[in-house]
Amino acid sequence: MISSSAEQMRLGFNIRAEVFVREQGVQPHVERDGKDQTATHYLAKLGDAAIGTARSRVLNQTEVKVERVAIIKEYRSLGLGFKFMQYILTQLSGEGVVKVTIHAQADVVSFYRKLGFISKGLEFIEAGIIHQEMSVSLTQTNVLSNPD
Repeated sequence: MISSSAEQMRLGFNIRAEVFVREQGVQPHVERDGKDQTATHYLAKLGDAAIGTARSRVLNQTEVKVERVAIIKEYRSLGLGFKFMQYILTQLSGEGVVKVTIHAQADVVSFYRKLGFISKGLEFIEAGIIHQEMSVSLTQTNVLSNPD
C-alpha cells in the first residue's frame, strides 16, 4: 500500500531503522538522507503486521528511482518482497512511469533481475555497502502481469 498516514510512515521508518541501521550498520544520518519529504512511501503488510517498506522519487517526467526497499528478516525468502516490488512497479506504471532505476545491494542483484532489472555500469560503494545500478523499462517487462 502507499503510506498515507503518519502511523504508516512511522512503521516504514521503523523497518528501515531495523534493516539498514541495526542489521546492516548504516549510519542513521545516511539512512535518513533528507529526501523522504519528496518521496512516495510504500508499506508492505501481512495481516496486521508491517513487514516491508520502500520509497520512490521522481527523477524526471518518465523515470523514478525506487529506494530504501527493506523486508524484515523473518519474512525474507517467502516471495513477499517480489510481490511487494511487483505492486510498486504496477503502481508506477499506472502513473505513466516508463523507467525505474534502483541501486541494488550486490547480494540482491539476482532478485531484481527476476523482476526484469538490468545492471548498468560498475559496482560501487554506497553507505559502506557494495551496490549495482539497475533499471527496468516498464513498457518491456512482463513481470507486472506475472502472478509468480
